[in-house]
Amino acid sequence: MPQEFAIEAFPNPFNPLTTIDFALPQQTQAKVVIHNLAGQEVAVLQDGPLSAGVHRVQWNAADMASGTYFAVLKTPGTERITKLLLLK
Repeated sequence: MPQEFAIEAFPNPFNPLTTIDFALPQQTQAKVVIHNLAGQEVAVLQDGPLSAGVHRVQWNAADMASGTYFAVLKTPGTERITKLLLLK
């Protein structure tokens, strides 16, 4: 069981599909969103209650421009971020 909240992506850099793993040490409400460099939310990959453990979502960025994005794991009281690089 994970001991802390965490988020990571692979492959990274990617084109156009990346897998995002995130760890929850306890059952909680969890939201995984993608933000662009301007801070705008461009995708919601997960939004709802989840059990403790490691979870996986995929992001297909085929319709997005090349560049830097951020995958953000949000839970009540916690936020974790990982940088993503989309290369086309």
